[in-house]
Formats: sequence, structure tokens, C-alpha cells
Amino acid sequence: MAKICIWMLYRGGPTEPEQLQSYFQAQMEDPYLLNLGRHFIGRLWMRFLCWWRGKDLRQFQLTGPCPSHSWSTEQSRELNRVLGSDYSCTSVHRYNGTSAADRVKETSRQNTVLLLPLVPFRSGVLYSALAEARKQLQKEGIQYIEAPPLSRISAFCHSYTESIREAIISLNGARNYAVLILISKDALNWKKAEPELVQEVEEFSSEIQRSLHQDVPIITAIQSKTAIQKLNELQNVEHILYGHPDWICDSYESLPAEIASLPFQFHQIPSLNNRPSFIRALAEVVWKHAPVKTGV
Repeated sequence: MAKICIWMLYRGGPTEPEQLQSYFQAQMEDPYLLNLGRHFIGRLWMRFLCWWRGKDLRQFQLTGPCPSHSWSTEQSRELNRVLGSDYSCTSVHRYNGTSAADRVKETSRQNTVLLLPLVPFRSGVLYSALAEARKQLQKEGIQYIEAPPLSRISAFCHSYTESIREAIISLNGARNYAVLILISKDALNWKKAEPELVQEVEEFSSEIQRSLHQDVPIITAIQSKTAIQKLNELQNVEHILYGHPDWICDSYESLPAEIASLPFQFHQIPSLNNRPSFIRALAEVVWKHAPVKTGV
């Protein structure tokens, strides 16, 4: 019996502690991201960037796989439980983990695949994961549908607002706080994509502000330099609740050191993981864009 296969597209992460360096190198070599090329200058730039990024690796003390692997498996299991037996939900990781090339081998040509990118904004990883999934499906002649970015789904914004409220409660009544939302900008042809990403982030921030129903300063930043500038302009603020909506699963990555060194107390906004409201939001996206055909 034909099913609708939900490919939940993630960035992924190292599956072993010793894979951390190769994980970042894979991003440098990704043709959909930096695309530095195979010529001498491109390879030289890649080695420099890997070395530069490698300086930050010392802060990561990994003892096992990146947490996003286990959480993405849990998310797909919970979504499948909500959707029922007419659907089959699986996680697809761009870097490490189970790839689109692996998943396509398990997918029948009779099935339709819904590509559900679990990266809310127009980041390079979103482009890369979608492009690779399309490539593999087209190669095998499998029909597919694409869901819109999560940042455009109100239910996703409301679920992320729940996480912010959870972080606010952890302050035990403190009122001198602001929210910092950090967004990745690692897109190919970044300057061309920048206006669309900035607009998406502003709309997302406005939706969060309306959902909170209170006058909470919300700062959005697409790079650390911008975040530092905006944070330094704050007055009478002691606590900063920070989050990365791009990471809907727990990640080993942390707040950039140049931001963490500022004179605030930083509190991380919990990842969505398998939060019930988030799973329901994903289910609504699936039902809207890939409904099961009845009476056929």
C-alpha cells in the first residue's frame, strides 16, 4: 500500500566525538554552501577556514553523538504517532547520520515524499538539504512535495514562544530581561539572499512579540557583530534569554564567546525537541500540504 513519506530534513552533526573536525570540513566542501571550488585558491581558503573554525572546537567536550541525532529520531517517532499509519516519518541529515541518498533506497516509487525542512529560515543549510533531497528523488523518479519554511507557520512561532516563556519562568520573577534571537546566515550568494532572510526574521520576531503579550525587548541578529551592537544599546537589562530557532533539536554548539563575554547573565531558551505543540505544528503542516487521498 502506498504511503506518504515525510522526510524531516535536518542539518545533522557528528555521530562520534572524533568526527567534529570532519563535520565542519564537510560544510566547507558543500557545493550548495560556500562552494569554494577545487582549484588551488579554493582549497587554500577551505584549509584556512577549517583551521579558523577549528579554534572554536576546543570548547566542545563531546562524549558521544551530537544530541540532535537522538532528538530527531524522537521527533519523527512522535510525529508518526500523531499522523497515523498512512504516513511514514523519517529523519534525513545533511551532514553525518542518515542521508537523502540512504533514505531514497528505502523509498518505493509508489510513494509520495513530503520534504519537511526542519530549518526555519533561508539559511544555507536549508538550501543544501533541500537541494540534495530533490537531487536524489529526481534521480529515482519519485514524486515529492515541498513544505514551506517553518518561520512562515504561525503554529511554529507559538511553539517557540512557549520555550521563551519557559525560560522567563526560570528567572524566578526577574523583570530586567531581553530576548536575543540568533539566526545563521551561511547561505550561498549571501548578499543576494540577505533581504529575504532579514524580512523573514523581522516577521518571526513580530509574531513572537504578539504571542508574548508583553513589552519584552526582542533583539534579532544574523551575525555576532550585530548582536553585540544591539545588546550594548540596552539599558536596565541584566538577563538575556538567547535562542537559535534554527536548532529545533538540542545541539552541542553554544553562545558565541564574543557575545557571552558581555556583562549580562545569559540563559538559553530550550530547544523544541519533542514539545507537544511543536509536533502538532508539524502535523498541521503535513495535513495541509500532503493530505491522504480517500476514496481512491
